Amino acid sequence: MIVEDGTGLANADSYIGIDYADDYFSTRNVAEWANLPNKEALLIKATDFIEVAYFSKWRGERLTLNQALAFPRDSGGVPEKLKKAVCELALKASSGELMSDIERLTKKEKVGSIEVEYADNASAVTKYAYVASLLKPLLKSEYGSAMLKVDRC
Repeated sequence: MIVEDGTGLANADSYIGIDYADDYFSTRNVAEWANLPNKEALLIKATDFIEVAYFSKWRGERLTLNQALAFPRDSGGVPEKLKKAVCELALKASSGELMSDIERLTKKEKVGSIEVEYADNASAVTKYAYVASLLKPLLKSEYGSAMLKVDRC
């Protein structure tokens, strides 16, 4: 695993190392992380998810043209909120895929007494609310950043 050091490495595959994740989960008393055997792979999967799910949504420009990951940006470094999001996703990845294949969109399915119907235009990608809230300040504004000057008489 090659951890991005804030300089825009061309071969980085994770935003954080195992030590960062260990400290993060230890501080939060999340014991299940400590016993996982494949932490490097989980951190890489979490970074991969962020790269794919948010690839066109970041504010600012990449620091270098040949860097492997979206960060660092023009402001430099890897934001703490991004590192925390990687931790949260790595833990979720320990219990299954973060992004699964989509075979077909289900409108209605009934098996015995269980019935599932998805809303029209519902996203097929799992949303991770806490991760999304951590990353929100790093994302482009949905409505742009236009400002209007108002002069009062």
